[in-house]
Amino acid sequence: MLPERLTDILPGDGSLVSLSGLSLPALARKLSQLLSGPLAGRRLLVITPTAVEAEDLVGDLSFFWPQGRTVSLSGLELSPFIGRISGSAPVAERLGALSLLAGSVSAPAGAVVVAPMASAARLAPSKEDLIARTMVVAAGREVGFESLKNHLEVNGYRRVAQVESVADYAVRGGIIDVFPGGADRPVRVDFFGDFVEAIKTFKVSDQRSIGKLAEVSIPPTSEGILGPEERRLAAEALADLGRRRGWLNLLWEPIATQFREVQAVEERDNWSPLYSPEARAITDYLSSGEALALVFEPERALEAGKKAWLSLSGHFERLEREERPHMPLESLYLDPDSLWDKLRRLPSGLTVSRELGVEGGERDGQGRSFHFPSEDNSDLRALMSVPRRATGLLGPLAARLRALTGRGLDVRLVMRTNEQSRRLAEMLAEYDLRPGGKTGARRSGPVETGSLAFEVGQVSGGYIAPYDNEALISEDEIFGNRQRLRRRAKEEFRGLRGFAGIKDLSSGDYVVHLEHGIGQYLGLVTLTLSSGLRGDFLHLTYKGGDILYVPVERLKSVSKYVGPGDRAPSLDRLGGASWDRIKSKVKESIREMAEELL
Repeated sequence: MLPERLTDILPGDGSLVSLSGLSLPALARKLSQLLSGPLAGRRLLVITPTAVEAEDLVGDLSFFWPQGRTVSLSGLELSPFIGRISGSAPVAERLGALSLLAGSVSAPAGAVVVAPMASAARLAPSKEDLIARTMVVAAGREVGFESLKNHLEVNGYRRVAQVESVADYAVRGGIIDVFPGGADRPVRVDFFGDFVEAIKTFKVSDQRSIGKLAEVSIPPTSEGILGPEERRLAAEALADLGRRRGWLNLLWEPIATQFREVQAVEERDNWSPLYSPEARAITDYLSSGEALALVFEPERALEAGKKAWLSLSGHFERLEREERPHMPLESLYLDPDSLWDKLRRLPSGLTVSRELGVEGGERDGQGRSFHFPSEDNSDLRALMSVPRRATGLLGPLAARLRALTGRGLDVRLVMRTNEQSRRLAEMLAEYDLRPGGKTGARRSGPVETGSLAFEVGQVSGGYIAPYDNEALISEDEIFGNRQRLRRRAKEEFRGLRGFAGIKDLSSGDYVVHLEHGIGQYLGLVTLTLSSGLRGDFLHLTYKGGDILYVPVERLKSVSKYVGPGDRAPSLDRLGGASWDRIKSKVKESIREMAEELL
């Protein structure tokens, strides 16, 4: 059944609410209504089955609800204990998202954190610890120049000559530039002594200031403070672990030395159980009821979590087999069944499924279920691709628009650019379809014709929602998939070119891994896990001789390197900062290009 009022779908204390019939774009629209109304100012955690769905939902919500903060939560799915440097952008962005969920970073209109199930399984610092370690800097107040520098140092920020990526900071005279975790842009804090005169955002590309801020929250970019005492305890605990596990001294002693001698510690955040308070499940951020949880497609989410756990288990088995020093898997990740149980035991929450009757929301006979009979436009692109001389190029679209407005629905056509929107409006005018139209009450009395509107933005898809008297059609559903301006899957980074398969690779070829950067392909190998499972892996080598085995099932994460001339490229270091900096620059350039086009 449909809810009579929007507030009916809000979960009460001790109950879960199940919603069905909503596709991802339709869910984003419904959430925007809730977050602009009864949930205004609240914080929400949304869990999706896959990272692609998480990214799509972030983009859709940003379109429907631009006044709020919507971010994705990284799970640091990069294979742990292969040399990732602490304070890297993924860690900073993850802790920034958690800070939004905890409420330590301001979001007056509300905040939504979207996490794939695999990301949600990563254990996190406690909510209380994260709040205590977030520094708020306000313009017009005395903060302390050295106090801010010290906060950045002890909380994992990197001092650099020029800020280029998340977790960087730079000092120039009485100015501190910093790129906080969870922020869209870096900020420039201008001091007069210990007094903050101004706070401004600026561009990475040209370092020019953009706009002023009243205050900025600076969360930590590491999962624990690593002071002298913590370093001593970590070195002792690592030595004890190494001896108990029988690792060779030459493998664990260099890491212990990094802790003891105040050096940069590789895998600092993966080693955090050695020196920081006990990690918590992400559900602890929601236990007070101040923030809500929503699970999209619960059955698929649980299955995706189990697949990710199996992959992680295989990776840790390889670490054990190669006698690489590492923390136990359970000290960093929560198994999917335990996470699912914690989600179901939250004080309140929602589940959303496309199909009617999918289990996931009710608990011990408590809870309510609502069905939204939404439709999609999955057939529109197929209709558009069939040549029709009689009706013209946009004949199927014109027929669809007349049918929808005839049902009394307000239809929004969402194009990526103003120019594309203008061109489509001109083409549809030839079919006597123009923006505007009459919009009246449609639940009683004669049905009036719906309206037609053109908007600029980007959504993952459209929907037909008779329960809200509206429909949306995206550019891709009309003209087919085109290159997206949204920051998606990191396909825009240097040297990437898709290839048909492993047959396109020869031993010695240079490749680009989406997360790890440029490496060299050394062939295909077959490995047997301790569980008895066998699989084929791409053998990649990186700077310093580090090795990465990529399952053939993840072939899409690797592309053949293409560069200028015949000169061999420089290899990236596994876990090094150079690849993060390149990605940050490309993201900034794409964002600026999108802003210019829009």
